Amino acid sequence: MMEIQNVLHIPTYYSESIENVSGYAVKELIDKTNKNNIVLFIEAKKDSNIIESFVNTDGNTKVIHITHPIGTNYFSKTRNYLNSVTTGLSKLIDLGYKIDRVNCYDAGKNISIALRYFDYVPCYLYEMNNQFLDSSFENQRQRKQKSILKNINKLDQVWVKNIEIKKVLLTKNITPPIILLNQ
Repeated sequence: MMEIQNVLHIPTYYSESIENVSGYAVKELIDKTNKNNIVLFIEAKKDSNIIESFVNTDGNTKVIHITHPIGTNYFSKTRNYLNSVTTGLSKLIDLGYKIDRVNCYDAGKNISIALRYFDYVPCYLYEMNNQFLDSSFENQRQRKQKSILKNINKLDQVWVKNIEIKKVLLTKNITPPIILLNQ
């Protein structure tokens, strides 16, 4: 079995500030990974007019932080996001890492990045929020729900923070192994 060296993390939220509870929880989880960690964090900012990139090193973690303008309509939002993904992937290539595993945090567009650009390595989902327990998943369009579930089923493994999320995912016919994170 190959030893995993470089893990790419694609979080929805990431923060060094404990006040940002979701982002800080992801940072803590990544910090526990004793590998070469690369974080690709793409964030829309209201006060941003351009796409900006920042690369920082924190211990065994290299953080590629891309910020972009939110956009005024569906097309500008999508364009800004896709341009940010391209910018982030270019920075990743510039760093010269060979990615051995991809960890996505929260089911959504992060999985799409992993499946599209890193389909040759194992991809995992850490479902950190409660979108499957509260109504946020069910409130999305049926097409988007199906797309998210289809993408989850293409992953190698799913990690969840509580048994209730696992039960809901099982009722949605998720086929990869679903593992409960240690609390």
